[in-house]
Amino acid sequence: MFEGLKARLEKILADHTVPGEPRQRAALLHSALVEAKVAVSAMQDALAASEQQLAVERKHLDDAERRGRLAAQIPDPETVQVAEQFAARHRERVAVLEKKVEVQRAELDLTRREVDQMTAELRQMRTGAPPAGG
Repeated sequence: MFEGLKARLEKILADHTVPGEPRQRAALLHSALVEAKVAVSAMQDALAASEQQLAVERKHLDDAERRGRLAAQIPDPETVQVAEQFAARHRERVAVLEKKVEVQRAELDLTRREVDQMTAELRQMRTGAPPAGG
């Protein structure tokens, strides 16, 4: 999600900014920073939704496993088989959602670091301080 934003910012800066125009660069960076902060908010919402889906799916898995145990107590192999199939589906879905949440958290962390970097760069531009390490 953030790679597209960063690429657009770099293209805008390369195409439309003359090295002697720091105010224009700062304005473009500020615009990109605002867009990035909106993206962080959207990513947080998506992560929260995925975490909620995961919680629901874990509940379904617990229910399916409980039903399977109950079915095993009565001599009904067909019911046991159906319960095992449902449990297997929910188990697979839980595994996928766990990976999804992990990736979303990593992407959110990366984007937050990028926002922090952009914020620091914008502060440097506004104060006229030389770039760090340069």
